[in-house]
Amino acid sequence: MHSHERRNTGSLRTQSNSNFSYLEDNTPPATITLSYVDASPVPKDLFMSQMNTFSLYYLFIGIAVLVSEYLEIWQWELACERQVFKLRKIFFSQVLRQDVEWFDTNDYGDLASKLSDDLERVREGLGHKFAISIQYLSTLVTGLAVGFYANWRLTCVLIAVAPLVGGSSAYMARTLSGGAAREQLRYSYASKVAEETLTCLRTVAAFGGEKLEMKRYDEAIEKGKRETMKKYYLISFSMCFVLFVTYSTYGLAFWYSATLVMNGTATIGSVFTVFFAVLTGALGIGPLLPYINSVFTAIGSSEVILDIIDRRPHIDPYSDSGIKPEKLTGKIEFRDVRFTYPTRRRVQVISGLNFVVEPGQTVAFIGSSGAGKSTIVNLLMRFYDVTHGEILLDGRDIRTLNLKWLRQNIGIVSQEPVLFGVSIADNIRYGREGVSMEDIIRASTVANAHIFIKDLPEGYDTQVGDRGTQLSGGQKQRIAIARALVRDPKILLLDEATSALDAKSESIVQDALDAAKKGRTTFIIAHRLSTIKDSDTIFAMKDGKAVESGTHKELMKMKGLYYDLVKMQKKEEKNKQE
Repeated sequence: MHSHERRNTGSLRTQSNSNFSYLEDNTPPATITLSYVDASPVPKDLFMSQMNTFSLYYLFIGIAVLVSEYLEIWQWELACERQVFKLRKIFFSQVLRQDVEWFDTNDYGDLASKLSDDLERVREGLGHKFAISIQYLSTLVTGLAVGFYANWRLTCVLIAVAPLVGGSSAYMARTLSGGAAREQLRYSYASKVAEETLTCLRTVAAFGGEKLEMKRYDEAIEKGKRETMKKYYLISFSMCFVLFVTYSTYGLAFWYSATLVMNGTATIGSVFTVFFAVLTGALGIGPLLPYINSVFTAIGSSEVILDIIDRRPHIDPYSDSGIKPEKLTGKIEFRDVRFTYPTRRRVQVISGLNFVVEPGQTVAFIGSSGAGKSTIVNLLMRFYDVTHGEILLDGRDIRTLNLKWLRQNIGIVSQEPVLFGVSIADNIRYGREGVSMEDIIRASTVANAHIFIKDLPEGYDTQVGDRGTQLSGGQKQRIAIARALVRDPKILLLDEATSALDAKSESIVQDALDAAKKGRTTFIIAHRLSTIKDSDTIFAMKDGKAVESGTHKELMKMKGLYYDLVKMQKKEEKNKQE
């Protein structure tokens, strides 16, 4: 077969030398092409018939591509959107699943950025860009296969530069992926700065810090801009480089194909087949790079997301394991409890704490800042586990109890109440799933909140605003108390619940707390000592230890740490009055 092709090619070359001897060196290429067509031994009618047939083939291919391309992008985007939708829900659910220890080392702003920015990058990389990347790669592989079948010599020449293009493309893809990660990190920090500024807007306004915050934000986005410029410089350079190599290949291929035709190792038909097949496939390399960059960026972002999704916390609120006692009295015992925060391993916050609280008793903890008072609340809620010793609830180590059951039986009111941007009723309903309106009103009445709520134009349907900005401090605190009481807990934790209020609001809230304590084991973390005088037991804390314990009268007679704190606070109050 090859010898027959060489004979035909040789005769055609001889005929060409005689038929086209009149052509000059400066004859236009189009004239040369038409001369070859006119001199072809194929009848013109047959030639035109075949051209019409192939034209129809291309038309049908175009229609097929039109339909398939639409279906391809639509189906990929649809599937991608469904996957990312599920991924968003799973990611948010897994973030909520993590223990407090994990949040101590993971910034909230970064997590919010991952939920929005990283998942958006995953969506971009898994959508139509991924489909088009597969399309370009398939076109390249198919083109090379057709080229090798038509004429392997010319195809080898055309792909001789493939290692250069492929190597540079791979290197640039890795570089672009790293650049995208750095860009993402810079803009994530800028988002954190913006979020922090907007969250603390009143403080910024009070101290006239607008220019300072604007400077911080400008510096943050400037770093992000530099990384973006670097990334797009690499993208533009890589595309230009690939196109340069492509067009250089055209010149090399034209020269070499003419040599092959002249020496009889290729026909004009095989040359055009190789050109159309290989170069059509190669043309996709340039546009492929930006899409590959998106795919690599999506892979990097998805790894971060999946690491969080795959993490199982030590203290797992989603776990069904653990004991769920049918009856709870509320007796609590600390046995030689020691604790250090995971982020500060060298500092022992609680050192050998021992005490027993009987059901229904009220105990208070006082001491200077850093004495370990609020840590007791964190340990009771199992935000952290003790480093040494054990905490018993009705004789059982709380680590053996079901975590969700434990927290459902504890009500907590903090110094700064956190309300969500929904109605008052929904904020109180947050304390217990499926609670009725009657229970909400009952809890609000005990919390001394029902009167002011019903006087509002929309009553319990009043929107509290972002973090409760539409309510006063005392009103927010009473709603927080109602939220804690609506679950009817056996244990009540009050972590400096009145320290941030003025005297009038404190008096109203204190009455609500006194009503809430009845029949419940209550822990009070106190700042104002006047609020704990009636406690059954008061513990004076220092350096993580309870150095004194007793009633108010007993501790005053000791004239120790508690006595000094009372005298100091009275002196401060007297100075304020003066």
